[in-house]
This record gives sequence, C-alpha cells and structure tokens, in this order.
Amino acid sequence: MLFDNIKLHDSIITEPKEIRQHIKNHFANWTKHNPHNPALWEQWKNEYSPKTNILSTWYNTLTDPITQHEIISTINTSPNKKATGPTLISNEMLKHTHPHIIKLLTILFNKCLNTTEIPTAWKQSKIYPISKKPIFTGQLNHTRPITLLEHT
Repeated sequence: MLFDNIKLHDSIITEPKEIRQHIKNHFANWTKHNPHNPALWEQWKNEYSPKTNILSTWYNTLTDPITQHEIISTINTSPNKKATGPTLISNEMLKHTHPHIIKLLTILFNKCLNTTEIPTAWKQSKIYPISKKPIFTGQLNHTRPITLLEHT
C-alpha cells in the first residue's frame, strides 16, 4: 500500500518522512505490551491447565532429526503465490531448488533443533499495513498489519 497522506483528527500529514514516522509510531503503539490482567487469567485458566488426556509419550519424537523427505514434502505442499519475507525467497523458488539445497536446509534445520538457536535473519520480518476498506481513507485505524516472515 502506498501512503501519500495520513489523516489525523485535526490535520493531514503529507511529508513522506513524517508519514513513515507516524506509521512506525502507530504500529509500535498498536503492538505495545499489554500488562497481565488477572481477570482474564480466570477466564482462560482451565484452557492452560494440564490436560489428563494428553500423554507425554506423544512428544517423544518431537526432537527427532528432520529428514530431507519431510522438507521436500513440506515444500511441495506449501501454497504458491504467497508474499515473501525479507529475502524475497518464495515457495515457488523453494519448489524448484536443487537437491543440494534441500540437503543444506536439512543440516541447518537439524542444527537449529540441536542447538536451540535460530538464524537471526529468520527472526526478521516486514510489517505492512493493509486497508480494511476497498479504498484507503488515509486513516491508519482503518488498516490492519500483516507480517511477512521467511518461508524457510
């Protein structure tokens, strides 16, 4: 979405630098920390309590090594025509990747499992405001953010 103006309660911002800063501030405030609300905890307490129907053995294979077959299967079933993350690598690109890349991804994913570390680049994302209305009215309250993460 291209922003050429932002409508405020009593003014309009048209300078590109001011628009970028206002959008940044708007979404920083929109995603700000919400303090713990004890009243809400009471509502959700049962949902987060241990469940007797869940067996701990279900998790025994959770940290088994990831196989190349699993990666190929996941890539092949991933949807096409989806927005990319910061590196611009799409699902279509992954579907046409060389088998050597699949082998390297397998090594990398298993290294993540074994070290419990994730590459910093995978923690990066791009956040874009999407208009809730067919035509953007210039009001940021009429947008919702979408976060684009890396497909890998």
